[in-house]
Amino acid sequence: MKSLTVKYISFCLVFFIPCFSFSQNSIIDSLTSAIKTAKEDTNKLKTFVELSKQHRELSNHAEALHYAHQAQQLAEKLLNASNSAQEVYTLKKNMAFGFQIIGNVYADQGNYNDALSFFSKALAVRQEIKDKLGIASSLNNMGLISWKQGLYVKALDYYFKALPIAEEIKRKPMMANLYNNIGIIYKAEGNLTKGLDYYTKALKIREELNDKQSIAASLDNIAIIYNDQKDYEKALEQGLKALALRKEANDKTGIGHSYNNIGLIYENRKNYTLALDYYFKSLFIREEIKDKQGVSLTLFNISSIYIEQKNYPLAKEYSARCLKIAEEIGSLEIMKDAYQAVYEINEKTGNIPNALTYFKKYIQARDSLLNKENTEKSLRTEMNFEFEKKEALNKAEQEKKDELQNEKNRRQTVLIWAISGVLLLVFVFAVLIWRNNLQKQKANNALDEKQKEILNSIHYAKRIQRALITSDNYLSKHLKDFFIYYNPKDIVSGDFYWALDHENKFYIITADCTGHGVPGAFMSLINISFLNEVIVERQITRPDLILNEVRKNIIKALNPEGKEEGKDGMDCVLCCFDFKNNVVEFASANNSFYIVRNKELLIFKSDKMPVGKGERTDPFTYNKVSLQQGDIIYTFTDGYADQFGGPQGKKFKSKQQEEVLLSNSHLSMEEQKNILSEKFDAWKGKLEQVDDVLVIGIKI
Repeated sequence: MKSLTVKYISFCLVFFIPCFSFSQNSIIDSLTSAIKTAKEDTNKLKTFVELSKQHRELSNHAEALHYAHQAQQLAEKLLNASNSAQEVYTLKKNMAFGFQIIGNVYADQGNYNDALSFFSKALAVRQEIKDKLGIASSLNNMGLISWKQGLYVKALDYYFKALPIAEEIKRKPMMANLYNNIGIIYKAEGNLTKGLDYYTKALKIREELNDKQSIAASLDNIAIIYNDQKDYEKALEQGLKALALRKEANDKTGIGHSYNNIGLIYENRKNYTLALDYYFKSLFIREEIKDKQGVSLTLFNISSIYIEQKNYPLAKEYSARCLKIAEEIGSLEIMKDAYQAVYEINEKTGNIPNALTYFKKYIQARDSLLNKENTEKSLRTEMNFEFEKKEALNKAEQEKKDELQNEKNRRQTVLIWAISGVLLLVFVFAVLIWRNNLQKQKANNALDEKQKEILNSIHYAKRIQRALITSDNYLSKHLKDFFIYYNPKDIVSGDFYWALDHENKFYIITADCTGHGVPGAFMSLINISFLNEVIVERQITRPDLILNEVRKNIIKALNPEGKEEGKDGMDCVLCCFDFKNNVVEFASANNSFYIVRNKELLIFKSDKMPVGKGERTDPFTYNKVSLQQGDIIYTFTDGYADQFGGPQGKKFKSKQQEEVLLSNSHLSMEEQKNILSEKFDAWKGKLEQVDDVLVIGIKI
């Protein structure tokens, strides 16, 4: 059976770590005795809260709830009679702690909706009295519940709200817990690098504090990362260290978790005998302490081994028990993988109708958990947090940079409009000369002179346009290996490429403006101006959102009153490279995006609409692709494929262009460029070039 994410859900702290001690029962006896003679005051309230806490740590859930509710009733009674601000603060602080304990008990029982409700009540009281540590604790607990329910984006939002509070008040244990829990979310989403990074941050703090139980939790989580990376020796080493620490502390919840993780490592090493041994040890402890989620996880792991061993009766028994508990506690993550297991068992045993039913349930659960919107929101959540954290520290420096950038933008804007004015004059002058020639039929030598003047002006305009198109030197500073095959139809071109290094990301656009020659050149200058404005001045950085804004600017600039039917604009592919994380984001208008990977051509289709006025004005699609070493990215305009030629004077077409790119992708980038040029010239022959041509290749 394939490795599934639910086999281990990383161990979390705060309300999932009971603190056992040999004297705990005597503490409860002492508190119970004291409460019988205590006056109804804040001391009795604190005693109720402490009794509730002690019983909860021993998994005496009924008693924990009883004393927590007693605490709430007494707190409300005392609040009605209190006139002291300090006393009101103390009462409300204990009331909030009581709400938290009730939430913890419901969480232990797998009743996540009620748990979240009481954590929300605790948060409201703590916000009212401005208890910063309490606020961070409540947000963390609400994040843990959201994680348990498979709501990763919501969980991250709670964690990143709590983290700056914990950092502000310098509460290292809380910071470590939050780093750990953020790591869990990234691990669950498959981002092992970020998961390990946050787990390591948590471990460093816990080692400083010498918190052995928390250190064990971090070691277990790091073991999981190594296991996913198939480094089983390191994984087992970390897992056994964690188990030893938990046994030393008699932490039954943690011991059950460590047994489960070690079983998983042995399962991945195909040692099913040892894997089952550790899984059954984990199951025994988790059933003993009534850890429903832990029980369902271990049941799933046992069933997965029986599936591997083709012992389908036992696999069916354990997966059914797992699914029943997962549906009972509402854990979508466990339900998803349990559905897959039941589907696989039914398929192997020939029960196709049942297999189809559970396969549909698996797909629905999977899509709910791992949809594209959630992943994008998760990234935005962390980006927002990092921005807010650094904004105060870098404000003065940023203002200075902004001032310099604004001045640069102003100069660039003046330059662009000046160039546009020159080109406009050239164009008007050309039209006037042409009309004058028709009307007056001047002498041929005079006309030749005028044409020469026009050509000289257009050649000058070409130098201006080339100055605004990104230079090879600039590209070479940011791209390791690339080529640009740029072959305008006329002296100036409607096709252009432009690049910008901004905020540690590298943007490059391959674009085809409406028309070619002088009109196309006009459009290229306008589009470069709008790209600068949207990215640099307005700080819009995602490719799809950039194209949305540029489209608005084009329509507004060229059709301000909305009365004309002009459809000027551009087709393009806009890429945003994050070379540090080997990711490219892109959006495309009418032009496709290609990647050649391992001798295979991957084609990403475009949005069938221009960046300008068209039949459709839907938002452009956001695309994100993880890159691999050796990938070659190709972007291009339609001029290459649309060229007429060959034996029958037909178009070259996209299919033939794809074959040229794929068959020569093993060559150096310079050789590929030369072959593209030779193929194009050979195909065109003596026919006229029909359009501007632009092809860009970038090797990772």
